[in-house]
Amino acid sequence: MDAIWTATWPAGHGENLARNINPTCKYYGGDTIETARQKRIKLAGLKHKNPDFINQSPLMQVTTPVPANSTLMTTLFGRFQRPTQFPRLASPTGTGTSQTICLNSAFMSPNNCCVTNRCGDRKNRTQRLHIDLSREPWRSQPETYWYPLVQFLQNDAVYQHIRPTEALKRDTPSAKWH
Repeated sequence: MDAIWTATWPAGHGENLARNINPTCKYYGGDTIETARQKRIKLAGLKHKNPDFINQSPLMQVTTPVPANSTLMTTLFGRFQRPTQFPRLASPTGTGTSQTICLNSAFMSPNNCCVTNRCGDRKNRTQRLHIDLSREPWRSQPETYWYPLVQFLQNDAVYQHIRPTEALKRDTPSAKWH
């Protein structure tokens, strides 16, 4: 055997060094972990994960099976052919802006819930539209308001996977559904 394998270790090598572990280690510019957590809660609020919007009368229903190990959105985005333009509807506040529909809550149960304070465009902080056809202002919208959504749902690539609900069909009587 080679002498390097049988030689004794030099003094100070291979011994367990005493580690100085400080339980009050500093993060975020000198704050302790607990202080940083309190600051985060004060700035952003507690993480609210319980849905505060539950759709009673959704716009769409999914006709494609969703695998057990996947979410509805992942399944739909994977099955749509690129580029599929999702509909944008006018803001009900009258600001003249167009907003996207919240797809987390636009479908039949169990995909009819959303945590609204966490839903929206992250870049612009624009909240998505949470549409329940049984509530105002959505119940009283004219049929022309729903035209972008009707166009989206009548796209053959979309209609294979998503169809309108009876409530949307009732609100758009002149649309020629498949």
